[in-house]
Amino acid sequence: MPLVSAPDCGTHSVYTKSAGYSPLPGYVLLEPLGRGGFGEVWKCEAPGGLHKAIKFVTGDSGDSPSDGTQLRQELEAFQQVKAIRHPFLLSLERVELVGAELVMVMELADKQLGDRFEECRGQGLPGIPRQELLGYLREAAEALDVIGAKYGLQHLDVKPANLFLTAGHVQVGDYGLVSKLDAGKGRQENGGLTPRYAAPEVLCGQVHTRSDQYSLALVYHELLTGTFPFNGRSVQQMMLQHMTAPPDLNGLSPPDRVAVATALAKKPDERFASCADFINALCGGTSRSVTALAASLLTPSPRGSGPITNPPSSAPTRGVSAANEPTLRNVPHFVTPAVTPAPQSVPPKRVAYTQPAPAAATVERAAPRASQTKPAGVCLEQILSVVPVAWLQGKFAQAPGRPPTHLVNTVLRAAETEAGINSAMGAVNRDSDGTWGCRFLSSIDPRVAQVKLDLLWEEGGVTMDSRTEGRVEFRKLTPVPAPTGWFSSKPKAPDSGLQVIVELPDPGTGTGEVVVTGTFFGSPPPEFAKSGEKTIVKLIEGIRRTLNDTQDRRKHPRVPATFPLTLYPLQSDGRVEPPMKGFCRDVSAGGMALFCAAEPTTKYMFVEFEGVPGTAGLAVLLQTIASEWQHDEVLVTGKYRLEFGPTDG
Repeated sequence: MPLVSAPDCGTHSVYTKSAGYSPLPGYVLLEPLGRGGFGEVWKCEAPGGLHKAIKFVTGDSGDSPSDGTQLRQELEAFQQVKAIRHPFLLSLERVELVGAELVMVMELADKQLGDRFEECRGQGLPGIPRQELLGYLREAAEALDVIGAKYGLQHLDVKPANLFLTAGHVQVGDYGLVSKLDAGKGRQENGGLTPRYAAPEVLCGQVHTRSDQYSLALVYHELLTGTFPFNGRSVQQMMLQHMTAPPDLNGLSPPDRVAVATALAKKPDERFASCADFINALCGGTSRSVTALAASLLTPSPRGSGPITNPPSSAPTRGVSAANEPTLRNVPHFVTPAVTPAPQSVPPKRVAYTQPAPAAATVERAAPRASQTKPAGVCLEQILSVVPVAWLQGKFAQAPGRPPTHLVNTVLRAAETEAGINSAMGAVNRDSDGTWGCRFLSSIDPRVAQVKLDLLWEEGGVTMDSRTEGRVEFRKLTPVPAPTGWFSSKPKAPDSGLQVIVELPDPGTGTGEVVVTGTFFGSPPPEFAKSGEKTIVKLIEGIRRTLNDTQDRRKHPRVPATFPLTLYPLQSDGRVEPPMKGFCRDVSAGGMALFCAAEPTTKYMFVEFEGVPGTAGLAVLLQTIASEWQHDEVLVTGKYRLEFGPTDG
């Protein structure tokens, strides 16, 4: 529930409301306070002249498979917190469903905790002074423990933008992701989850009594030191680090390091019993011995030779977190066994695999002699295209009765639902964050493509910039009203309007993929936005007609996906190596691309998709085609081996 305006990063729709509008009888909008992927927040005047905050959560347009997800999620959360009253919880005063919009009236806070952080940074401090910050977080911890212990809830979105300051005290707000602890595997519709602050188990869809404590520890480190314990530059990197990498706590004092390391334990049972216990440990008291555990948590990862360093932009972003933090559209719920990192090499090169394929169906092995010993770990007696995960863990389970294509198609449908797009190559899609996108193949040289695009658009006010190699940008600015007098003391408003960006393939690649995205930037007025939507779509379609000279010959089109994965490397004799964590990049009916922290040591692996309904407890056989280091992670591409097991016929 953002209550402070923030710079627009160009990824969300423009404001749909205007000052003077009355969404509810007696409530008049005064000024916008912020916006995110699902709605916007305004300051308003309530009956009696009091100032309140009012949040609008808008249902989807209806052309997305996830239609109404955020409305349902916010309504469910409100039903769970509406009766809770606590001085350190920002109270909801009124909730109405007006048409396809959820209108929520709440207290108006003075500012967010992130704003206080920025004030301290402006004074030359690294962050909020320690004692002041501990006072704020002690109040937040009390509120989180109350909703956890007394009501069986977890907030699941604790971050600086959701901790509000009122009269010098903290109030925890924005309950859009609140979830009951007895919900078992968690919910399937955590649309606004912020991976930057999410606990590992939450990323897998599990809700634990100590999930919010993990997020609170990240907030403490960030607001105290001005740095973040993890340095992932993408959603996938950040999620992978939360689940597998130790945090970089070098910016903390040794006592703080021990307490924060405990609160950031990967396993919830190894954290403090409550958020209050965590704060007490920071203040010098300990509720239990944590030194040995913290020492193990602070052990450097085998991947690196030094601590993880943070990019310059690691300080928390002021204002509307939903507009500045990546969020997940779908949070899976199937929890996997403990992970043992596999050994790895780090040279950034493409790997060719020559290991023979596992024998089809059954792996024949001679009976061991008395002097022989059975290989350590799990060794499969039968290899199928889809196997129960229990087999990979050395446990008994019935063989799957459905054909392998059933699991693959289930994953593909889930990916299409998660992305909310038409996966067909060349289609113009609109994502839930308000951006338009299109991708297609082209054999036109990028330099020639820039010339062709220069002749494409003749509508007034649209400009083209092709100064950056491999990139063309179209822009149309919002008209600026003429001054009404000889002189005007009103400062010039920041530029706003629409933009369409064309990413061209590298020269000399022959046929490559062109990626086109369109969005608004700044705060264009509603009338401009209405006509601008048609302009963006028309421009993208024109770009596609101009450059799309090659049909997609791929048998199986790819669909973007972000499902967490557990990977079980498979030796050719049926031995299963220790599992690794990973994340999807995209999936198709024939294969997938994924990110993981280490190069695979085998040509084959079983892949478990976490949280995809209908696939729980199953893993599919993947043949690795290639792997390549990209920054701090490995991109692996592979194809499914679906010929071992029941057939569709």
